[in-house]
Amino acid sequence: METDDTYLKLSDQPVLLNFGPQYYHSSNEWDALFSVLNVEPAFFTLDNRLAPIAVGAFPWPPMWASVDGVLSEAALNNYLSNFYQTAQSWEYLCASAFPAFHDIYQEAGLGFSYGYLDPQNGDTFRNTLHTALENNPELIQIVTWNDYGEGTIVEPTEEFGYQYLEIIQDVKRNSIDTTFVYAHPDLEIPLQLFELRKFFETDNEVNGLLDSVFTLIVAGDLVDAVIIIDSLNATLKLDGGTNYPQEFTLSHNYPNPFNPITTIRYDLPKQSHVSITVYDLLGRQVKSLVNQTQDAGSRSVIWDGTNYQGQQVGAGVYFYQVNARGLVQTRKMILLK
Repeated sequence: METDDTYLKLSDQPVLLNFGPQYYHSSNEWDALFSVLNVEPAFFTLDNRLAPIAVGAFPWPPMWASVDGVLSEAALNNYLSNFYQTAQSWEYLCASAFPAFHDIYQEAGLGFSYGYLDPQNGDTFRNTLHTALENNPELIQIVTWNDYGEGTIVEPTEEFGYQYLEIIQDVKRNSIDTTFVYAHPDLEIPLQLFELRKFFETDNEVNGLLDSVFTLIVAGDLVDAVIIIDSLNATLKLDGGTNYPQEFTLSHNYPNPFNPITTIRYDLPKQSHVSITVYDLLGRQVKSLVNQTQDAGSRSVIWDGTNYQGQQVGAGVYFYQVNARGLVQTRKMILLK
C-alpha cells in the first residue's frame, strides 16, 4: 500500500484508521506491529489519540452520551467541540461526518441498542460535515457503517434517496472546489446503467455499448455517457420496453426545509397529462410548475421560492399537488428565509 498511488496517504505515509484499539492497547504493541513495514502508516485511533504511535484520532457518533436511548443535538455538539479542541495539538486531524445512528441490535435480538441519533432530514449530516470543514482537517471520514446495521448510511436508499450524496456534492462545490461540475442527476447514472444491463441481458451488441458507457463514466465523460443511455431508453420506448416505472409515484421534495430552491421528483408509468401546483396554507395557488403532457419515465421539477410574478414569497408551509391521469397526491414543504 505504501507504493499504491490510489491509496490515501499523508506525507507519503499510508493512512490507517483503527476502530479502537480493541485488542492491542499500548503504543509499544503497535510500534512492534509496524516495525516490520517498510513505511510506517499515519495511524489514527477512535475518539482518543493513542500516543505516541498514533498521529491523531477520529470522532464517531458518541452514542454513549445518549439519555433514555436518544443522543441529543446538544450532546453531539458538545462531544464534537471537545474533540476538535483537543485535536488542535495533534500532528494531523481526521474529522468525521455522519448522517444518523439507528442500530438494529436489539430489534434483531443480538443485544442492546446503543441509542438513536435523529437524521433531522439531512441536517445531522450537513452540520457534522460543515463542522468538520470548519476545523481545517487533513482528511474527513464519511461514516457509513451500513453493514453493521447502525443506520449511518450515505449510500442511496429507498428511504433517503440520494440525499446525502447530494449534500456532499453541494458542500464540495460551495466550500471546497468551485470548479466541481457534477450535479444531482449525475448520481442516478449508475442505476440507469444497471437497469439497462438487466433489460438487455442477452443482447451482446447493446452490452458492448453499455461497456463504453462504463468506460466514459470512469473517465468522467458523463455527457457522452448520458447521450448513449438516453438513446437506449428512447429505443426501449419505441419498442414498447418495460423499464419505465410500473406505477405513478411522488417523492418528497428535497431539500425540505429549503431556501430558496427545492426539487420535486415523480415517476410516470405511461404518457400522461401532468399538473403540479403549489398552494399556501389557505389553499391559494402560488405557482403552477407543470401543466402539460409528459412521456413515461422519472421526472423532476424545481420550485424557486425567491419570488412569483415580482412578489416576494414568504417563509412558511406550502403544499404541492401533483395530478397525473386522475391520480392526485399532495405533499407538504417548508420554505425558510
